[in-house]
Amino acid sequence: MHSYLSGLKNALLIRGILAILFGSCALFMPGLTLHTFVLVFGLFAVADGIISILYSFSKIKTEHNWWYLLMQGILSVLIGGLVIRAPFLTEILIVIYIAIWMIAIGALEIVTAVRLHKVIKGELWYVLSGSISILAGLIILYNPTGGLWALTWLIGFNAILFGVIFIVMGWRLSKIVKEIKV
Repeated sequence: MHSYLSGLKNALLIRGILAILFGSCALFMPGLTLHTFVLVFGLFAVADGIISILYSFSKIKTEHNWWYLLMQGILSVLIGGLVIRAPFLTEILIVIYIAIWMIAIGALEIVTAVRLHKVIKGELWYVLSGSISILAGLIILYNPTGGLWALTWLIGFNAILFGVIFIVMGWRLSKIVKEIKV
């Protein structure tokens, strides 16, 4: 369990930092072309997915919950790869891609929190992160033709909040890992 929590802590911290960087770009540079925004999101989703997949593979033999992160990773790599592969088509569909990704990842975060509730305190932060992702995704799906800047800001705020929550969870796990090691 110690190595699982230690690895999860690192994955959460890295994912949190990436999410904050992505969200900051979305908030503070909304005038960038949609094409650039599409590629940045695609790269973020692929990097997030690779981190999740690599970590899940390292836990196949020792943890029965490894496949939640594998599913998150596969979904992120598939969506990110599609975005990078077809940027012009993606510019038309970006709103729908991001909304679906946010809803699916949010649901998987809630499942992960439920599975970890006996191991860690504060798993409600993970539930909050997942719930916010689902809500933001549903809002985007409801009005996909809304203003691009408003959408960019909504995605940016969601990503920053997602990142902050992941970093908080990573720090909390680091304390638990230290207690388990002692």
